[in-house]
Amino acid sequence: MARPLRPLVENGIYHVFNRGNALNPIFERRDQRALFLTILGRVCDRCDWSCLAYCLMGNHYHLVICTPIPNISSGMRELGSSYAQAFNRDRERPGPVFQGRFNAKLIQSDPYYLATLRYLALNPVEAGLCDRPEDWRWSSHNAIVGREQPGIVDVRHALALVDEDPRRARAIYASCVAEPAELAAPGALGGVIVGDRAFAASALATAVRSPEMPKRQRLADRPDLTELLAGNRDEELLAAYAEHGYSQREISEHLGCHYSTISRRIREARMWQRKT
Repeated sequence: MARPLRPLVENGIYHVFNRGNALNPIFERRDQRALFLTILGRVCDRCDWSCLAYCLMGNHYHLVICTPIPNISSGMRELGSSYAQAFNRDRERPGPVFQGRFNAKLIQSDPYYLATLRYLALNPVEAGLCDRPEDWRWSSHNAIVGREQPGIVDVRHALALVDEDPRRARAIYASCVAEPAELAAPGALGGVIVGDRAFAASALATAVRSPEMPKRQRLADRPDLTELLAGNRDEELLAAYAEHGYSQREISEHLGCHYSTISRRIREARMWQRKT
């Protein structure tokens, strides 16, 4: 099975999330949520992380973590295994707690970072668990806006990534959360990098490559098909296929034509290249 890409970078900002196995609850009681935060705080101390934001739901969680050293994978293994062991001891039965390895998206700084904070704050509202983000006890929203003590959240760092002035940063954050726009997590290049292509290229240069990685993740910094096929010319099709790794099926679906049409046009473009 293809293993998700982990672009490990110094001072990386990651949106990390995971769900319960078969979408089962991973938090059934208040004390379980408190235990998860305690373990997270311990991992942050051991790994020298800054927890910039969090939101604990019923069958999943979201975290925003900054890693001064590139150790997101080892820290998350410790967090997941420690909580799973405690959870299983509590319910007195073995078995997987999480649906698999955690997911992690590397985030470029603002505006992608701010959009991710908004997504976490509004997650319980979107799920119908509360009417306002400040009503959900198990998120970092109230700490970031200054309504409660920071706890495990590095509020100073979280705000500094928004604006150098803390009061202005809080106002920007509050305004962003209050926007009536539809809630959606920021799109990720290759499913793993939230940012522009230059940022993706820099991150991929530091990632440990593996043939097991899905192609869309190994090529996360490639231009999208809308840009590559702007003129719908045969040489553009060939470049998208041969240079940027898009499959003929991906190209045909993008253009809304049959797979065989794309295959023929790429073949003709190659023949023309050879002649010239």
